[in-house]
Amino acid sequence: MKATVTDTNHKPQGTKNVKGEFVNGKPSKVEHKGATYYSEFREGQNIATGRTVHLMVAEGDERLWITTDGSMIWED
Repeated sequence: MKATVTDTNHKPQGTKNVKGEFVNGKPSKVEHKGATYYSEFREGQNIATGRTVHLMVAEGDERLWITTDGSMIWED
């Protein structure tokens, strides 16, 4: 899938290829920038877009937020 990525400094990084798995319509596993992120089963709302986002965490406590459909990622 392709996702629009925003880095930790809120700067757009363009569209990137991302591998993801979804369970019950929600992201459960995402491969991004060489790391594998797993769902923390926490969701919220992105203030700028109003879209529902899900917290994903990788080994080493790297985090990102991803929209339910996987089309947008915000690195944290």
